Amino acid sequence: DTRSLVVSCFASTGSRRDALSGRTTVQLEALFRVAGTRRLQLTLAPRGSVRLDLAFTERARLLKRFPSDDQYFGVFGIDLGELVARERCSVPHVVAKCIGELDARGLDVPGLYRVAGSFKMKEALRDSFEADSSSVRTGADDVPDVAIIAALLKDYLRELPEPLLTNEFCAELVRAARRTASDAVRQQRLFGVLQQLPAANLDLARLLFRHFHRLLASAALNKLSVRNLS
Repeated sequence: DTRSLVVSCFASTGSRRDALSGRTTVQLEALFRVAGTRRLQLTLAPRGSVRLDLAFTERARLLKRFPSDDQYFGVFGIDLGELVARERCSVPHVVAKCIGELDARGLDVPGLYRVAGSFKMKEALRDSFEADSSSVRTGADDVPDVAIIAALLKDYLRELPEPLLTNEFCAELVRAARRTASDAVRQQRLFGVLQQLPAANLDLARLLFRHFHRLLASAALNKLSVRNLS
């Protein structure tokens, strides 16, 4: 339930399983009627207390597209066509590296793309890509938690100045996908619209869709479906 937060604290016992010290539930809906930060002192049951700083950002601001602070060297918030031309590649380094790593060690991870991972580590990885995307290393020794890589890829796609499928063709894609014809006809229509995308958008979309197809092929392990992946 996204309207409540369960806070649990554990004590180390020296064995493989730590002991639960205390737990409480915070009702977020009442706490965050408006955006902002709240500092809480929580009493746990049966014993213990914890201090938390919680912040809430409204969805409209969270999904707003912001340009990169560095329009020449930056990666996030940069026009896709400009970025691939500058990097001299068909797909941005950040996307190719993230998807490559996710394919290598994330296809069987439950909740991939749904678990955010460490925000601090994600921001450090983002800064590395912003500074020099060609030299960033994303292997297990450098980024142990693949959830961080998945979260960073989502950030990159969310912050594109224009949606990957473009404002021009989004409405056409929706019309082509409507269930007013057979699956074969709908598929043909969708492919027809996709082929009209700018080259950089089409190349990235192909890479992304193939990655999603591999994820769904491992759905029994990662617990992802078409609905929650979308």
